[in-house]
Amino acid sequence: MARQLKKIAFLVPRYGLSQEGFTRYWRETHGPLVAGSPGYGEYRRKYVQNHFVGRPIGDAFDYAGMAEFWLPGDNEDTFATTQIYRERIKVDEMKFIDMDGTVSMTASEEIVQAATGSIKLVVIRRQIDPIMSKMSSGWNGAKGVVLNHVIKGSFRLPGARPVQGAIERVDEYWFDSESDGRRVLASLIAEAGQSAFLAKEYVFFEHGCPISID
Repeated sequence: MARQLKKIAFLVPRYGLSQEGFTRYWRETHGPLVAGSPGYGEYRRKYVQNHFVGRPIGDAFDYAGMAEFWLPGDNEDTFATTQIYRERIKVDEMKFIDMDGTVSMTASEEIVQAATGSIKLVVIRRQIDPIMSKMSSGWNGAKGVVLNHVIKGSFRLPGARPVQGAIERVDEYWFDSESDGRRVLASLIAEAGQSAFLAKEYVFFEHGCPISID
């Protein structure tokens, strides 16, 4: 199966904005605005927000959410130069996101098992342990497994400025219930350079159309 290129962004709230305020604005205002932008489908195939369920564990992780954007073709940064982004989306981002702290990257998505669960466990791996990686990809009870292989040198700050950083992979595992996800989260070995969190996924755009989030 051919791998799909996608962008992953870890977002930081604007100074003075609480986690609750950030989450509410991101989901209720920004998501629909992005998905409803005219011509958005030319640059993105799918747009997803991942909202934390509880606090992340592991290495310091000073972010408030994870966004995912599936690309229609090869890796590209041209969207940031478009009128859609500059005059509509970026203007709204500045209202609730600390753009200087937010980091994005490009990854190659490998779907090991199609997702059917309702809760997602995200594991951020800065170094890959082949033995642990093989074990975790077959976690008992997982209802979906996706491995996002981060492309070396693709870390960016706003304006597509390269930044230093080393995340090798972002793993996603789906479970039927939050309790199942928490059970696996609690069993994670505290490896150096690893962070993890549970998330509720909201899909705002897919198959060329915005999706209403209740």
